Amino acid sequence: MSDLWLYLHFPSLQLDCLHSKPGQPVVVLNKADNRIIQLNQTAYQCGIRSGMGLGTAASLCHGLQVAEYQQPLESDKLKDIASWLYGCTSDIALWPPDGLLLRVHPMLSLYGGLQPYWLAVKQRLQPLAFNHTYAS
Repeated sequence: MSDLWLYLHFPSLQLDCLHSKPGQPVVVLNKADNRIIQLNQTAYQCGIRSGMGLGTAASLCHGLQVAEYQQPLESDKLKDIASWLYGCTSDIALWPPDGLLLRVHPMLSLYGGLQPYWLAVKQRLQPLAFNHTYAS
């Protein structure tokens, strides 16, 4: 069997680390180009979209909370997630700025197949409460 990898993408890693009030519109701004790169559901409902300039976003949403993008913060969180996942998987590669690759093939015999392995990974990720998507 060829190598099988699972990619975990954390598209709002910095945003997920912020402690904001429920219902508060929050965005993460890339200061280098003055563009929104992460936003919560409340900001989205105000009409803000990823890639939008800060001026436009602020005009659409009164009380917008803005956090400046911090690449070191995301890198640290990605490493924390990888360390946490070592509890259920053995081969992990960082895919900065917001992804992880898990080598699945060696784990299949231990977990008895792909589905039980994926359930173990999901259960391990659940308490972290980071928004994520995945693909293999």
